[in-house]
Amino acid sequence: MNDTHVPGPPVAVYTPEEEMVVMRLLAWRRAEDGTWWAHCGLRLWSVAVGEGGRTRAVPRVVTSWVPADRLQPIPEEDYAEVPRITGGRSAAAQQPRRPTLEERTRRSR
Repeated sequence: MNDTHVPGPPVAVYTPEEEMVVMRLLAWRRAEDGTWWAHCGLRLWSVAVGEGGRTRAVPRVVTSWVPADRLQPIPEEDYAEVPRITGGRSAAAQQPRRPTLEERTRRSR
């Protein structure tokens, strides 16, 4: 998801710390073990380094696979058009490996 538009209806997502965050529901995936996962997106701030090393804030879309039992529908929202993906790899396998802090630090030098 390269642009800053996040499609899909809003949904309440509960973080591991039990905080509620409103994200966009992009798709449902049924894992091989039968569990359902929600692919959710959120538009956040990120830093961009421009010409001459000048930094600026830019919007960036981040996504996450969330266990279905950590979501709460928002009243009056329509979720009927959210795509459902079945079969194939598990939701966890769909997430690209993120570089470690050490790898990111090495790259910035």
